[in-house]
Amino acid sequence: MFERIPLTHSERNMLRELDRDFTRMERDFHREEKKIASMRTDILEKEDCFLLQAELPGFHKEEISIDVEEDRLTIRAIHSDHEEKAKHPFIRRERHYGAYERSFDLAGIDESGITAAYRHGVLELTLPKLGAKKPESRRIEIG
Repeated sequence: MFERIPLTHSERNMLRELDRDFTRMERDFHREEKKIASMRTDILEKEDCFLLQAELPGFHKEEISIDVEEDRLTIRAIHSDHEEKAKHPFIRRERHYGAYERSFDLAGIDESGITAAYRHGVLELTLPKLGAKKPESRRIEIG
């Protein structure tokens, strides 16, 4: 009743080709993933605030912008190499130039108290926590 039916030669070739296509797609996906530079970020929790540290080596602080909009903090860093290309031709090029962007949720953060500093290629943001609201005490009457 449930016999195994062997694949024809063309069906086997089609499956091999499909397998090659998926392998190629996966390889290309991961290759592209490596090309995209990331903004490595650590977030530390302290008693009264969070400390966000983002690596942005090689950037000048004028190339970095930090925006708060609708409970989202967005860090953007845009680095151009047009001047560098004009000055010197490269024999080998491994450093990435371009735009970096990363967003973070600000739920539970006092947005008005956020401060930022940029030293030695690390952007450090202090994100103060909203004061914990103490529940009002009240008596519930039994009806």
